[in-house]
Amino acid sequence: MAEWVPVLERECWLALQENGHVQLDLSAVTFVDGRGLAALRRLGANALEIINCPEFIGELLRTP
Repeated sequence: MAEWVPVLERECWLALQENGHVQLDLSAVTFVDGRGLAALRRLGANALEIINCPEFIGELLRTP
């Protein structure tokens, strides 16, 4: 949900700076809004690996 997007991005950026690589497991995700989708695209372009992504979210991430 939109209110959690800044928290997710901040934590992922901190982990990326600290570790150089992060895996984000989306196996329990059932909904992604537009802001969340944009954040996942930004994060995915910067050494963050998205794993266990539900097919419908994967399709959204692949669609321009």
